Amino acid sequence: MFNSKLNKSLSNVLPHVRGGDEHPKPQAINSVADRDSAGVRHPLMPQRGPNLTKIERLRRHFLARTNTWIPMPELVRVSGSYVIHSGAATLRKRYGMVIDCERKERIDAGQMIEVWEYRYRPDYRYLFVETPEGARKRAAVPKGSIVESSTIKGGQ
Repeated sequence: MFNSKLNKSLSNVLPHVRGGDEHPKPQAINSVADRDSAGVRHPLMPQRGPNLTKIERLRRHFLARTNTWIPMPELVRVSGSYVIHSGAATLRKRYGMVIDCERKERIDAGQMIEVWEYRYRPDYRYLFVETPEGARKRAAVPKGSIVESSTIKGGQ
């Protein structure tokens, strides 16, 4: 009894809340073809090409531009997502890619702006370094270097 009164009072405010009627749910968009057929176009999302995840798009972009500093806005356009820091972290963990990140300041039109840039270095790998204080840090070292062990003593 109470629910029917509540539904009637809500039906005046929200027309889709009536006795048993449900609000129509939006259609799921699971692929590029679904998105294009639904007419959904986001300016940052790639409009054509294979249906790749943002991580795979980032990975392919880094592999195509090795040892080159890439600004974050370019990576946003490529991946279709603003979550670049965690995307780079996923590439480091999942594929073992050595990706450097630097914050740089530049003057543009008389104003100081902050730019984040990323660089993939395929000739390096990560090792754990023991600092003089006893802490362990991750360090990028050249592949095939003299370092044989996975731990470098003294932070060298």
